[in-house]
Amino acid sequence: MKKIIKLSESELINLIQNVITEQNTNNDYILSFYEKIKNNPLVKKIESLYDVNPNKFLDNVINAIPKLSSKRNQMLGKFNELSSNPEPLIKQYGKTIEDLGNKQLQEQGAVFATSWMIIIAIMLIVGTLEKRRYKRQQDKLNVPKTTSTSQPTPTPTPTPKSESDTLLEEIDGKTINLYNDIEEQILFGRDIIYKPRFVDSSKNGGRSSVTFGFGQMFTTSPELKDVFGDYEVICLSNPDRLAPFIVKKGKYDITSRKYNKKFTDFLNEKVGQFCKKPQADFGVNKTKRNSDNTG
Repeated sequence: MKKIIKLSESELINLIQNVITEQNTNNDYILSFYEKIKNNPLVKKIESLYDVNPNKFLDNVINAIPKLSSKRNQMLGKFNELSSNPEPLIKQYGKTIEDLGNKQLQEQGAVFATSWMIIIAIMLIVGTLEKRRYKRQQDKLNVPKTTSTSQPTPTPTPTPKSESDTLLEEIDGKTINLYNDIEEQILFGRDIIYKPRFVDSSKNGGRSSVTFGFGQMFTTSPELKDVFGDYEVICLSNPDRLAPFIVKKGKYDITSRKYNKKFTDFLNEKVGQFCKKPQADFGVNKTKRNSDNTG
């Protein structure tokens, strides 16, 4: 004998919506392709810059990747032209976008990464899915909430962070303006404070620093690190303080420095005390006899 299950109107609506969503996921090329690339650093970066206004969306992207500024008009025209039918362009560049996440990325990948058509393809993916999310949210406003009786999925225990990294958590994901001059009059561009962390290299005689930026994701391509931003605020030779400037990782010459005093002051207040002068045997005074030695 078959058991008949009675559903309320709201439960029936939810069931239908879930079925439709599942079917769309299976049949929708853009959504299924997004699932493949959503952890790609470039995709994450562009996704974080989304704005419902195409002009503002594009300006956010160009501020984050200034090398694209000369292509602004072409990019805006192409974005508006393909917004109603983005799938052909996404399919055309799909393999290239997937390869950008490959840890074994070769140098030709760095050239592709700066192609404005690839950026447009990713912007179209993000824009298409954001519009759908908004529509789903609006549709759900008229659906009554139901009480779920299912047990929540256990949350995995996160890996404990160091004290310094915990102090930096509050700025993770925020945007920052970078200036070419110490007076902060000449804007270089805007970037995202992605995964800021304090790297203590004092034990091995290295230079400790606060690092941040999407460039941390690329360990095999210096060119991609430069495109996506792999920044650091270095510890000065005197301990307990950080430099009042920002540099691309490994570039310490004066001409490469960027400035944001509010940001560097914040870092010094939070984690400057973790800067330590590397210990050297020559500078350690072990006895009174060699107390006049200098380090």
